[in-house]
Amino acid sequence: MRGGQIGMIVAVVLVGGGCGGNGGIDIADARIGQPSGPNAALYFTATSTGAPDRLVGATTTAAAAVQLHETTSGGDGTTGMRPIESLDLPPGGSLVLEPGGHHLMLIEVDRLEVGDTVEVTVSWETEGDMVIAAAVVDPGDTVGDG
Repeated sequence: MRGGQIGMIVAVVLVGGGCGGNGGIDIADARIGQPSGPNAALYFTATSTGAPDRLVGATTTAAAAVQLHETTSGGDGTTGMRPIESLDLPPGGSLVLEPGGHHLMLIEVDRLEVGDTVEVTVSWETEGDMVIAAAVVDPGDTVGDG
């Protein structure tokens, strides 16, 4: 947060998962940097309260598509991104989506302003679908506490 403030934006789980079975997943600090173009990145921290799971996708009505991405580094110092199929959540561990690492890329987003809240359905291989609320923040405020 700006001005030395330490804060956390908590993702609210609006709808529980499908079949469950792994004991649950907690999602915190869900945030989207306000986009300056057609795409926006979503970050959060997922913590397993049980067995391992795998993040396999996401959807939202605020974008044409959502892709799982990882940041890549080239030998010449350039960075880029590429889509990936899934992300593992270790048993009793955390999966951190953060700037410069893994994230969800919202493709062709609606106009998003700081202070807006976006509902996103994240899909887990075992736990099923979870609807979370992600706050739209200033791009400088996307570095989380995860």
